[in-house]
Amino acid sequence: MLHPNTFQCDSLLTIIFGAQVLEEQLGRHGDAGILMRPFVESLLADVRERLIFRAQAFIREEVANFRPSSDNLHSLGKLEFTAAANHPSGAAITIELPTLGYVTESNMTPMISDDECNSNSTTSGRTKGSHRWFPPLEHTLSCLATLYRCLDARTFSGLAQEAVQLCSESIQTGSRVIMRQTGALEGQLFAIKHLLVLREQIAPFEPDLAAHSVPVRELDFSHMRGQMQRMLVGELSLFSTSSNANALLVLAAKGAPRVVESTVDSRRDLERHLKLACEAYIMSVTRQIVEPMLSFITKVTAVRVSGTLADIMPIYNAAFATPERLAEIVARVNDALVSDLPASVAKMSLCLSGTATREIIFNPIKSNIAEAHSQISALIEAEYNFEDGKLIGLKSPVELAQIMDAML
Repeated sequence: MLHPNTFQCDSLLTIIFGAQVLEEQLGRHGDAGILMRPFVESLLADVRERLIFRAQAFIREEVANFRPSSDNLHSLGKLEFTAAANHPSGAAITIELPTLGYVTESNMTPMISDDECNSNSTTSGRTKGSHRWFPPLEHTLSCLATLYRCLDARTFSGLAQEAVQLCSESIQTGSRVIMRQTGALEGQLFAIKHLLVLREQIAPFEPDLAAHSVPVRELDFSHMRGQMQRMLVGELSLFSTSSNANALLVLAAKGAPRVVESTVDSRRDLERHLKLACEAYIMSVTRQIVEPMLSFITKVTAVRVSGTLADIMPIYNAAFATPERLAEIVARVNDALVSDLPASVAKMSLCLSGTATREIIFNPIKSNIAEAHSQISALIEAEYNFEDGKLIGLKSPVELAQIMDAML
């Protein structure tokens, strides 16, 4: 039976490695070795087939059919609680990740040594801080690390493509659960963190994944939709005697489904999911900080386009755009800059240990915030007088840059 938490095929692996060694030695034994070779090859084929079956069952049960619960979803709230308990001073915390013999999100190197592996991880996947990976991710990587040494490249690639794709989908499912339980930012960071780990840990397998892509054949019915639309608008008729206008003849000749061939590229899909998760997080943080400004700019644009206010009249004549109302909006954004933004950056730093990764994500957030301030500044200069501008209290580009540069 499959172990519920780990991919254990020790007996199968022992037979495979033993048979491989025996097969290498057969040439030294003359006729006896020749007689033994078919038996050894048959044994290897049978054991590998059994290993593939168990791997597929394991991936199906522990990755594809995994249903996350609050106990195994390491949301940011739990991490923050642990960090606060262990570091009362509030210093920045870096969560170490188990490596399973490969790279970590913090170093971005192709491989690391066995000594580094042994010092940073244990067989259970726990680190010094007792933090674990999301179970489907842990199971996927342990399974691939086992199979990589035992199967030919093409067979391994097929299993790896499926495992990586299902693992990515499971991570996204866990992210959605966290979004419902804790919040959008926490769920997005959960997805970013684990997709990054998955991408980095499969780096040793990428040559095999790239060289042995899995072909997929699908039926394409898209062109049939066009013929059905022609029937609905009267271009085709069931009773027409013309071969070009008879609906049945046209559907038979041009409406048959087409076979479309493509390849499964789990690496490309993983990159796409990671990009979408990062973009969603960037936009969520941006809206959290400057949403009042964005809403104000949208209202100003709508008023100008609709002609509600004469072009020659300054926008501050509108009730929603008085200097006092705009000052309130700017004050809300200023408060968010010194409270909400540092909190979001702290969560990101807690979840993502790599400085380069955090900078890649935070730089667009800084640009978006600066752009919103720039638009408000241009509006103040065009629509408000000098005294009103001082009342509004918008931060200058230098002040804004100093605040945000000090965050990371």
